[in-house]
Amino acid sequence: MNRVLKTSSIRIATARKEAYFRSVEELPSELKKEIKKALEGPDTETLYIANQAAYERIEELTWERQDSESAVEEKQIFHRKRQALATLGVVLSAAALTWVVLTLFGKP
Repeated sequence: MNRVLKTSSIRIATARKEAYFRSVEELPSELKKEIKKALEGPDTETLYIANQAAYERIEELTWERQDSESAVEEKQIFHRKRQALATLGVVLSAAALTWVVLTLFGKP
């Protein structure tokens, strides 16, 4: 005979802390107020409501996105360095050309 035990939990996580609760009713009133304030605030970006499998997938996607963003940032840094070197090359070439012109055609 197979038995199924269904449970639910609420995971509240921030950059600084993490807490688990069995139901919304179990949330402390201060935390409920804090959550409501955060959800209505201008800094709210994402709210995840998920079971454990979905949470793990969301976590995987978050890491993949961070890796992707890091790769893009590295490419941007590379292109900025390349552009700076190209600019330096142009400036040095102009200085060398000016020196040649002044040396050849300057006052004797």
